[in-house]
Amino acid sequence: MRRFHRSKQAGTAALGGVLVAGDALAALVPGRGSNRFDCYVELDVHGASGSNHITCTDGDPTCDVDGKCDGTCTFSIAVCVNQTNIPECTPTALRRPPVVSKSLRSNLPIIQGAAPACGLPSNVTVKVGRRATKLFSRAKKDKDHLFLKCQPRTDACPLQTTTTPTSSTTTTTTRP
Repeated sequence: MRRFHRSKQAGTAALGGVLVAGDALAALVPGRGSNRFDCYVELDVHGASGSNHITCTDGDPTCDVDGKCDGTCTFSIAVCVNQTNIPECTPTALRRPPVVSKSLRSNLPIIQGAAPACGLPSNVTVKVGRRATKLFSRAKKDKDHLFLKCQPRTDACPLQTTTTPTSSTTTTTTRP
């Protein structure tokens, strides 16, 4: 169960049209520590398959949330605590938020005992290149790593669709 905390950032993201959430588009990534502790902190990564090694192709809308072919991949990642997807792990009351990489610190979840919770997604931009960007998360005995890699396109960039609102004007003339 994922529960996102509410804040004015959620409204801002929705107004900007960049709200990435939903079970079909994201997967919890435990980070590959011990299964006994892996549910304390997990990362909810848009377009991930569950592995802690995630590769995205520049401009691929399933994982590059900016949808642009611009030499970078933008990953959308939410920090989650006390998830129930690992049978060997029992959620525990955390005394403080998890320790995470700098790029994930702005949207940490609100901790309420051992209840499952996720923060709002943060965008992490990774340049096309050979080395993977390494992120970390840690809560109590759960120490995890996430490796993000952006690979160049080998084909043409998919068409980007933009929606432009239309307006119509009606003129009414009345005669006396």
